[in-house]
This record gives sequence, structure tokens and C-alpha cells, in this order.
Amino acid sequence: QFFHVIRNWVAALAKQGPVIFVFTEAHWADGASLALLKHCLDLCEQLPILWMIVYRPDPTARTWNFKHYVETDFPHRLSSIELTPLSNAESKTLLGYLIDPNILPTPLQADIVTRSEGNPYYLAAIVRSLIDRGILARHSNNGGWKITQSDAILDLPTSLINLLSARIAR
Repeated sequence: QFFHVIRNWVAALAKQGPVIFVFTEAHWADGASLALLKHCLDLCEQLPILWMIVYRPDPTARTWNFKHYVETDFPHRLSSIELTPLSNAESKTLLGYLIDPNILPTPLQADIVTRSEGNPYYLAAIVRSLIDRGILARHSNNGGWKITQSDAILDLPTSLINLLSARIAR
């Protein structure tokens, strides 16, 4: 009954106008959530609905079977975009958009780029962690970034999950 109610709600939204549903980190979705999504997917055949489902291409995750289902039952509705990791140069560019990379000591900048492994979310989380720890702070006069510890060491957890867990615990 829950699936039926959600399906009707999605249909009612789409009857009012085009709807986009975005599911990020779907590789962590549980089986019931993916089953509910499967139950509603075919609504895009009659109604203006765009399903955007973002997940890691992990053959051991539940999303792998879901991917196969969509490829098999909705190939005419499927557009896949595979995002590859950022190169070191692209990571440095992203770092430059987040903060002025010239304020960071070269070893720290290189460590951030290396640790992020081309994952833009991880790179941004590392920068946020440096801000949380007071290693990066805003200038009071111009609002730009400044480093508060010239000998800062990037003693951060080695994975994104561990980094986020440490931030939540802090």
C-alpha cells in the first residue's frame, strides 16, 4: 500500500507539471528503496518525469541489479553519464575555485590533491575539514582565505567515509 501511495503522489506531482527526482549516493540505497523506485519508474512513459539516479559503478552494490533492470526495461529512456576521477591538474583547478591555492604550502596542496584521488566531493570535504580545524580562516579585512598554521599537516582520515565520520563526531 505504501508503494501505491507513493506512486500516486509522484503521478499527481507530474500531472501538475514536469518533475525531476534526483537520487544521489544511490549505491548506498537499501533494497526496499530501490524496489519503490522500480515500482514508480514506468510513470515516465506517460508523464513528464525525469529520474536522475547517481551511484558508483560498483558491481557488488544493489544498484548494479537496478542498473541492469533499467537498461533492460527502459533502454529508450536511459541516458548514462560516466564520470571519471579528476586529474591532478583538474583537482588543483577545483582547489583554486574553493580557496586561493597560493596560500597553501606546496606540500599541503599536493597532499590534498593526492588524498582526494580525483573525487571532487572528497577534495571539498578536506577543505571544509581544514576550515573546521581552524587551519584555514577568512581574513577579517578582505574576506579571502588565510592559512593559520604554516606548518599544517594533513592528518586526516584516509577515506571519505572516515573523514565525514570524523567531522560529524567533531
